Order: sequence, then structure tokens, then C-alpha cells
Amino acid sequence: MTASIAETIMEDRDLGKLVRVLVGRFDPERVYLYGDAAQGSTTDCETYHLVMVVSSAHDPQHQEKEIAEITTGLGASTPVRVLTRHEFEGQLEIPESLPNLVAQNGWVLYGI
Repeated sequence: MTASIAETIMEDRDLGKLVRVLVGRFDPERVYLYGDAAQGSTTDCETYHLVMVVSSAHDPQHQEKEIAEITTGLGASTPVRVLTRHEFEGQLEIPESLPNLVAQNGWVLYGI
């Protein structure tokens, strides 16, 4: 990703607001941007895709539903996948897995 595309994404107010809300509500370890926007193909907020890594999730599907309600309330349609650290790290070496794709081509928006 070129610096100008990275700067555009990082300065996107809608994306920044969404990440701040996710961090405040769910306290994730990391939030990644992946997909076309991470590759510089688009800077349209509606095409952002996020992965949120949490230490543990009692019900990730419930969290994803709650996140969908949050994104709708913010006027965005950004899909957010919730994975535990164990799920994310356990699939890193599997080609074609979402964690592998994110690790290879994504950008960390929050966390280490």
C-alpha cells in the first residue's frame, strides 16, 4: 500500500470512529483492515472489511450481531469478523484461511 492510500484510510473519519467504538465496547487485542482497501484498490468505507481479535469470546456470533447493529447505527456496512486470539493464531499457517490472509495482506488499525 502506498503512503497516500495508507494515510487516506487512517484519516477516514467513519473508519476511525468505528474502530474507536469497537475498542471502547469490546476491548479487542487487535483490529485489522483487510481486503481491497488494505491493498489500495479502494478507499470507500462501505468496502472496508475488519477482523477483530479478542482474548476470548463467549459468543462470537452474538458479538458479530451486536457489531452489525453498531455499524448500521453509524451508517456503515463494514463487515467485522470476531476471532479469539486462539482461533486467529491457530489458523495463521493454514493457506487460504482468513487469519493467514489478514496477516499477509492486512493492516493493523489497533493493537500491537
